[in-house]
Amino acid sequence: MGIPYATPPVNANRLSPTRAPTKWRGVLTAVAHPPACPQRPPKKYQRLFQHQSEDCLYLNIYVPGEWPLPQHLRARNVAWAALLPTRDGAATSPVLVLLHGESFEWGSGSAYDGSLLATLGDLIVVTLNFRLGILGFLNPHAEPHRPAVTNNGLMDQLAALHWLHENIASFGGDPAHVRQTLCGVS
Repeated sequence: MGIPYATPPVNANRLSPTRAPTKWRGVLTAVAHPPACPQRPPKKYQRLFQHQSEDCLYLNIYVPGEWPLPQHLRARNVAWAALLPTRDGAATSPVLVLLHGESFEWGSGSAYDGSLLATLGDLIVVTLNFRLGILGFLNPHAEPHRPAVTNNGLMDQLAALHWLHENIASFGGDPAHVRQTLCGVS
């Protein structure tokens, strides 16, 4: 959780297209959910998105685990779980990238816990944050001296997919299937 896939879009980079992340050496401790990108969610969801920052271009990677299912899931979903595909000893796991919805105005990849799906589906689940609202989808006509500034939120998503393609093998994922297993919610 909280793995940077791009340079933070802050200060001079605030409205700039997505840039590759600064490389780090050694082990990156990524065990906490990253902040959500700045937004104004509906009132009933505001408590979920209290921690916000413009430094928000992070992804969360959930890998299959060996942990016991809660009793209520075990009893109810035994038949369903048996239908899930298995890798049958494959060296890499398939990768599912989940994009949050909410009209590009609010939401966060951290609102989705992919650990159960990763374990039951024997796959890697990735959620991510991308710029929202005016920071992600600025109308280029509003800034005529910067006509190329638009759809940075979509560029963020593409940058995350590129980062995953380059790095998912380090997490046991199959880079050949990152772009083919993209899903979203709205």
